[in-house]
Amino acid sequence: MSDSAERGVLSDLGGHVAAAEVAEMAAALDLTRADLGQLMRHLLPLAQAGAVVPLSGFAVGAVAAGMAADGAWPDLFFGANLEFEHAGPGFSLHAEQAAVNQAWLRGAMGVSALAVSAAPCGFCRQFLRELAGWEALEIWLPGGAEATSLAELLPDSFGPEALSVRGGLMERAAPSEEGADAADVARAAARLSYTPYLAGGAGVALQLADDQLISGRLLQNAAHNPGLSPLASALSFLHITRPDAPRITRCVLARTRGGVDWALSTRWLLAQVAPGVELEILEMEA
Repeated sequence: MSDSAERGVLSDLGGHVAAAEVAEMAAALDLTRADLGQLMRHLLPLAQAGAVVPLSGFAVGAVAAGMAADGAWPDLFFGANLEFEHAGPGFSLHAEQAAVNQAWLRGAMGVSALAVSAAPCGFCRQFLRELAGWEALEIWLPGGAEATSLAELLPDSFGPEALSVRGGLMERAAPSEEGADAADVARAAARLSYTPYLAGGAGVALQLADDQLISGRLLQNAAHNPGLSPLASALSFLHITRPDAPRITRCVLARTRGGVDWALSTRWLLAQVAPGVELEILEMEA
């Protein structure tokens, strides 16, 4: 399948395969539930097709499996790395972040397994350490016959408990934001932020030329840097679920009063991806 064809399939899927469709795919490939890792790796080229890599030219894909009852097929969430041509590497998003972010935004109750087209870098290993239930996370590396654990990839790790935080990302389901207006969606996203370390939630809503609304949430990390800004969260979700999406026409940032001020960095990144779109800022009470 050509890159353009894979990109088309990714777009048709919306970057996500529901459990019932996963079961159908597995049956068509004569795979059983025990072959989940094999199926996830089979789908990696579709995830890679969503990569936007004007800086590195190195496309990475990831497929995350949600939680499911024993013997049941889980939902699958695709992720790909995202780079911004006129921004430095510090703004780049990694495929593992993208897959987990999509699962979180869709309301998944955790991630049980992750397949990647390239071994996770140290940054991503630390990002994954934030997940609730990280000890049981299965990671399928390229060419590996068996899954490996995050504990093997990140020994003697630093995580939320070192900062007296119990639980972790996706310990509880956070359903997708709904609203008729970008302002409502941004406020809902801010309330669903994962912010156990620094005070103040923040959320973003992007309105597209066809009026679809895309949300993003602030995601903090015990190690500080491996989190996601609300705009990065929204852009990652947009690029993996609608690779050929229409242009952004509106961007609303909702932030908790007294929290970290995301206006400057959000405005700067917005100018790179949607020149001419003014950032609207809404203040919320803590």
